[in-house]
Amino acid sequence: MIYQFLVQINRVRKDLDDFSHTTDLDKADVILLYVKNEAWGWNTIKTLRAQSQHFLKPILLVADQNFENMPDLADEVLIWPADEEAWFQKLSRVFAICHKLRGLAPLPESLGETSAKKILVLRFLYSREGYVLRPRRNFQSSVGYTFPLVQVLFQVEPGREVAYIEGLQEAQLLTTRLVDKLNVCPRCEHTQINYRELCPHCHSLNINEEATVHHFRCAYVGRESEFRRGVKMECPKCKRELRHIGVDYDKPVEVLWCVDCNHNFSEPQLSCFCLVCAHTFAPEDAFIKQINECELSQEGYRAAEEATLPGFGLLSILKKELGFYRREVFIEYLRIEAFRCRRYRYPSTFARVNLK
Repeated sequence: MIYQFLVQINRVRKDLDDFSHTTDLDKADVILLYVKNEAWGWNTIKTLRAQSQHFLKPILLVADQNFENMPDLADEVLIWPADEEAWFQKLSRVFAICHKLRGLAPLPESLGETSAKKILVLRFLYSREGYVLRPRRNFQSSVGYTFPLVQVLFQVEPGREVAYIEGLQEAQLLTTRLVDKLNVCPRCEHTQINYRELCPHCHSLNINEEATVHHFRCAYVGRESEFRRGVKMECPKCKRELRHIGVDYDKPVEVLWCVDCNHNFSEPQLSCFCLVCAHTFAPEDAFIKQINECELSQEGYRAAEEATLPGFGLLSILKKELGFYRREVFIEYLRIEAFRCRRYRYPSTFARVNLK
């Protein structure tokens, strides 16, 4: 079985260096990549996943070492050399993906490009049982995280793909688990924010922390630097030398001093400055963006099978406007309601209406 599989794969493997122009790869159900060079392998997988006709195809990666980022785009990674049992384990998972993909109908031609790609994301999760779409930290991303699989498909800058995922979450096609919360600029929604401490009087950045000196004899209070005369201490008001702390003077507290307006204060004003769009705003005005890992919901499962998104098609209109549901969904809701009635011992009413 393994031999036949590899022979079938080898028929298109010879064209992998120029796979974007070959028609043989379109006939393949599984893509096998033997990778020695990480850069070549990463670029090859990205190019494959960026093409709608190859996006859903299971990719089996064979390599003689572990590559850190490859598993985000490859379905299975086999470290070479491998025994027959390892081959069977990997191939069984790959064939399970193929089996689920064969049961899906082609995408309707009426779908726009963006909607079609959203369906592809749902079908990718559908065909990979238990697959979790996880964010990866990326300093080049506008939100500090990226979803490599979705970013490659939509061919956008890192972080921009999050908007498409949020759309699927809002449509309840994905279930989520919180990974992180980020402060983002309210204007450009970028995480590159610099938190700055300012003088609350003149809003200058030129502030320093310095001890306060209190001269007992003349009651003058000022910064320690005003009293310094080399290694000696001298009051700038009465010109008397200060010899002993606790006798001639004390240092009641260290405070912040503004170099520009000479005011002192204990708490600076906190301000945010966006390094991307140069917008200045108060910390409480920052937007909070949630980064979640995602799985396919029951609604998403049906959307993947039917190749429809909420708001498209007769079923979606009936559900939205009239509260109509498919039979299996209604049966599940009915089962839950019956369980609640039994548990909490309250009555419920069920009516059946036939329309002719």
